Amino acid sequence: LGPSVYLGSTSIITSKPSPEHLLPLVEKHRISQFFLPPTVWIAVLRSPLFEQSDLSSLRKGYYGASIMPVAVMQELIARLPQMRIWNFYGQTEIAPLATVLKPEDQLRKPGSGDALVKRTVVVKAGQTQASNAKCPCKLRIFTNLKQNIPVSTITLLKDGNAVDTGSVDKLFADLTEGDYTYTLSAPGFENFTSGTAQLPRNKNFEVYLKPVRK
Repeated sequence: LGPSVYLGSTSIITSKPSPEHLLPLVEKHRISQFFLPPTVWIAVLRSPLFEQSDLSSLRKGYYGASIMPVAVMQELIARLPQMRIWNFYGQTEIAPLATVLKPEDQLRKPGSGDALVKRTVVVKAGQTQASNAKCPCKLRIFTNLKQNIPVSTITLLKDGNAVDTGSVDKLFADLTEGDYTYTLSAPGFENFTSGTAQLPRNKNFEVYLKPVRK
């Protein structure tokens, strides 16, 4: 909303986040930028009005508040091919935002917070300095929620040496800056061995495990 205000563009703000209310607004006002949390994006996709509405004006889509399921992201890209999608983290805590996942990384790095947003803080009158998050850092690694995997083993490594291990939805804390790798294993699924993370750049990773074929 901030950049739109600065540029003088028209913003449509509503307190009714339902597909029956939102989709007609997009069509009526020819909205080009659209922000919804993942739960509302899902509701919009499932609405009978979706196919009946003219959404061709949409060029930029945004989401935040929670992670977007990969299957939903794939559906959004397929059904709204003209719309590029961004994920914003930290809008409430340190507005306008802390990190952003760009359109080209939505399927390549699902669940990642990705690039830190550089901010400027005032030190004293006439002086400023760049401000970015610093380590010690936290890194959350978890399996795809739809898979409902109750038991998994997650190993985090740095320079080939194990730093820590954990299970489902592991939050690794007090990590130093640098490049990491991680592996996941779970009964009945193929081992995942190609995970990489760069701190303090990355924050979250959702991993989809392939079932073992019988």
